[in-house]
Amino acid sequence: MKKLQPILFATSVALLSFPAFAAGGLASGTAAVTDFKTWIYAILGIAAIIYMLFQCLLAWGNKITWIDVLHASGKVAVTGGVPALVTYLWGIWA
Repeated sequence: MKKLQPILFATSVALLSFPAFAAGGLASGTAAVTDFKTWIYAILGIAAIIYMLFQCLLAWGNKITWIDVLHASGKVAVTGGVPALVTYLWGIWA
């Protein structure tokens, strides 16, 4: 019976979720994606600011070099670019 529990769970979720998917249509899904996009931008922005402040404090205290801070800013730029890329790709099919 324990081997069947994941299968039974997945089946019950699939059977019970069809009315939920059909409830709002495309407009509801687009609104949900827009809300998620706004939420993820806010979280990434806050995390990026905290990370860069921490890196600058480490450089100020001579724990790391300023080149490391530049490297960290590159990481932040790539991380910030990921949601923009996803938004662009989503717009292709929207």
